[in-house]
Amino acid sequence: MVYHFDMAVKIQIDIKAVAAKLDATLSDDTLTRCNKLAAQAVADLGTRAFSETDIRPEPWPDYAGTESGKRYAKRKIGKGRDKMLVDEGLLLASIKAGSAAPTGAEVVSSRPYASYHQFGTSKMPPRPFMPFTGGLTGAAILTDRAQQNVDDVVEAVIKAAINRGG
Repeated sequence: MVYHFDMAVKIQIDIKAVAAKLDATLSDDTLTRCNKLAAQAVADLGTRAFSETDIRPEPWPDYAGTESGKRYAKRKIGKGRDKMLVDEGLLLASIKAGSAAPTGAEVVSSRPYASYHQFGTSKMPPRPFMPFTGGLTGAAILTDRAQQNVDDVVEAVIKAAINRGG
């Protein structure tokens, strides 16, 4: 039996703590907007991790020396597809901010193999591209860089809401 599922990881940001620091009371609309933009910031880092190795939560294992890596190189290298995990760019293009609510948001990929790369399989080590650890069976913990990006986005949205009067 083949299982097809999209990867969706829920992220929860402590927006109320940032709001309290700024002495702000936020509407549900503003909380949802904060969560949506925070999820977009995480998704943006996930797409950049394919080319910017310092964004990845952990280094990727060597692929070139494996049998599948040698087969891939024989088929693809020199044909404009020299980056690991970027064949046609479908996974890269599928990373998006998903649904958002006042309590959190999702970062999703519509590619069925996204979770295989992020979390690994019994035959393949993980090559995580999303900037968090965990997430398969427990809470997703943002990397320090992702958390800083999220905090910056949330603070900007809250300040804009304060300036608008709500």
